[in-house]
Amino acid sequence: MVYLQLQPHAGFGLVGTRPVFLDIRRDRYLALDGAALGAFEKARAGGPIPFAAAECLLATELFALADAPGQLAAAQAPAPEAGLEFVHRASGRSILDLPTVWRLTRRVRHELKTRPLEQILRSRRSRQLQVVAAMRADEAATLAARFRRARCVVPGSPCCLPDSLALRDWLAAHGLASTLIFGVKLEPFAAHSWVQCGKTALNEAPDKAAEFTPVFVVP
Repeated sequence: MVYLQLQPHAGFGLVGTRPVFLDIRRDRYLALDGAALGAFEKARAGGPIPFAAAECLLATELFALADAPGQLAAAQAPAPEAGLEFVHRASGRSILDLPTVWRLTRRVRHELKTRPLEQILRSRRSRQLQVVAAMRADEAATLAARFRRARCVVPGSPCCLPDSLALRDWLAAHGLASTLIFGVKLEPFAAHSWVQCGKTALNEAPDKAAEFTPVFVVP
């Protein structure tokens, strides 16, 4: 009998009752079926499972052996309750912000073409550890509004992941931490990513973000 834990490069969320996984090492979403799904449900309940049943889960490379139970928690993030609509004061500065936002956006797009997603996210996680200022939703929202105004002028179609990574870099450069959330919904399947500060969605409408179940969270 063995216990299982998630690999650091894997996360999951429960869309209804169905677990959906994100593997950032292979940059793919997947669901379990058949014997693998049954084994996962038993492992998630906290008890040990026979090694023969665990083998099908270990073969996915999403799991590893664990020494104790209770290490198969779904991704958690606060449900978004506010967005940039509460930022009423005009920040201006979009022209002054434009060179920095253009550089950040271009760098992120280049990274996504040339580096594995796992490596990119790990570097962001490390960078976040160096951000020492306390995160405040009003400051973050004001900065996100400035980013959005400048981003509207930067060439290139909007895309959730590169724009979210660039926004996080923008906030980090101003000493503010944030959370990057990957979410999914089913029927039909769709994946999305956005940035939050607490319960404030910084680059997505709260009701839109709430349609997606978090499957991987990068603090």
